[in-house]
Order: sequence, then C-alpha cells, then structure tokens
Amino acid sequence: MHEMLSIATQENPVAGNAHGSYLTMRSKNGLIFGVINVVGNFATVFNDQAYYQRAIASEPASTVKAFLLGGISWFCIPFAFATTLGLSAVALSHGENPLIHLTSAEVSAGLPAPKAAAALLGTSGAAAMLILLFLAVTSAASAEIIATSSILTYDVYG
Repeated sequence: MHEMLSIATQENPVAGNAHGSYLTMRSKNGLIFGVINVVGNFATVFNDQAYYQRAIASEPASTVKAFLLGGISWFCIPFAFATTLGLSAVALSHGENPLIHLTSAEVSAGLPAPKAAAALLGTSGAAAMLILLFLAVTSAASAEIIATSSILTYDVYG
C-alpha cells in the first residue's frame, strides 16, 4: 500500500501537503477542515436535543464517563475508516493497472470508500459498507425521534 501511495504522490501530488504526499500530517487543507469540523460539531452537540435528552436521562455519576468515552469513540472510528478506506481508494486508483476508477462526480458523492471496500473485499466489502451506512442512519434517526417525542410530550402536551 505504501508503494502504491508513493506512486500516487508522484502521479498526482496533493497541493498544500508536505512534499505533495498523501502520507503526511502536514496538510494545510486538512488543518482547515479539522478546525471547521470541530467548530461545527461543537455547535451540533450544543444545539441538538438528542444530546440533552441523553444527558438528562443518565445518572450524573456515569454521564461524564459516558460522554468522554463517546467523544473518544466518535473521533477514532470515523478517523480510522476515513484514513484506511480513503487512502486505499487513492492507492487503488493510481499506477500502471488501477483497480478502481474514480471520477470527480463519484468522489463528490462520497463513493471512494465503498469502491475501495468493494475492490479489496469483493461483494462482502460492499455489503459491509451498506450495513454500516444503514446502522448509522437508523441510529441517528432513532435519537432524533426520541428527542422530538420527549419535546412534544414534556413541552407541548405537559
């Protein structure tokens, strides 16, 4: 994978990254995205009723530990998925015989990760990505439905 990413760096260097490399932590655009993401997610947490609902329903002794553990998990799971599947998509789409072809429309639509998973693991990789997406959407929808029902119950009906 490292060799394939080195080839990708030579063929298509990343502007703003140290030496145009995909394997660097010195990225101007990455820093800008990180700051925007942190600010936006703080706003989401402070303004989303689902988070308040969970905090109010929890016991005070366990709430701090649970929110800290959830915050650490929130960071490491998406970071690991984005890094491994994103870099895999870059590596697999460069070189003499690329395994996948990505158009700019597919990249904008968020398809590099599923295409990389399908290329590496076949149909089981594509199925795993579909299940992952389904679970994320249903979890978020469940939290919002519960928050909305509690607002309607306590604030409107009560």
